[in-house]
Amino acid sequence: MTAGLFVFFFRLTLRMSRYRQAAFGWCVTKATLAMGSFLFLLGSLVNFFRGEPDAIDLMLLGFIWFQGVEFASSIVSRQRYLTIARLLLSVLIIFLGMRAGRWT
Repeated sequence: MTAGLFVFFFRLTLRMSRYRQAAFGWCVTKATLAMGSFLFLLGSLVNFFRGEPDAIDLMLLGFIWFQGVEFASSIVSRQRYLTIARLLLSVLIIFLGMRAGRWT
């Protein structure tokens, strides 16, 4: 079922123009990052109520990758710098989460 759905969308994407392929890829990437950051935020809330030490690290990762800031018109031209800053902050938070929490 999943493989058939993947093949259907792959063939559908190949029939699109390059511009539409890029737009489709952009939308899929943004939706995936939004869902992932929402799951990080939800997981941090659950871990907070369980008293886990890595709740703050998960929450920070969720806030860093949450979509919305980059759609402001003043930030659109600096999108690459925002992404680089997110990557660097993520590496730092993951390192601190591995030292403080139970990420091994």
